Amino acid sequence: MSLNTISITGRIAKDVALRYSEQGLAVLNLTIPDNYGTGDNKKTAWFDVTFFGKQAETIAQYFQKGSNIAISGRITEAHAYLTKADNQPAAVIRVKGNSFGFVDSKQEEKVDEGF
Repeated sequence: MSLNTISITGRIAKDVALRYSEQGLAVLNLTIPDNYGTGDNKKTAWFDVTFFGKQAETIAQYFQKGSNIAISGRITEAHAYLTKADNQPAAVIRVKGNSFGFVDSKQEEKVDEGF
C-alpha cells in the first residue's frame, strides 16, 4: 500500500477552465503557484489541479483568478524545468483533486473591499 496525498492552500493564478468531455463529464483545471526561496534563490512550483464532475462545476461557479482555495488530492505527475525568461528553476506538479474547501469567508471579502 502506498500513500500519495497532497494538501494545497493558495490563490488561483489564472482563470479556471471548465470544459466537458465527449461523454458529458465536467472537467476543470486550475493553477496554484508556490513561490519559495529568497534573494537569488527564488523558485516557483506550479500546481496544475484537475477536478471532475460536480466538484468541477461547483468550483467554476464559486472560484476565479485570485480566489483562495484549499485542495486535497493526489500527485499524478511532476517535472522540473528552467524558465524561458530568466533561465530560473521551476517545477510543475500535476494533481487530481479529491476535495476542496473555501478559505475566504464572505465577511473577510467585505473587509478586503473596505466595507
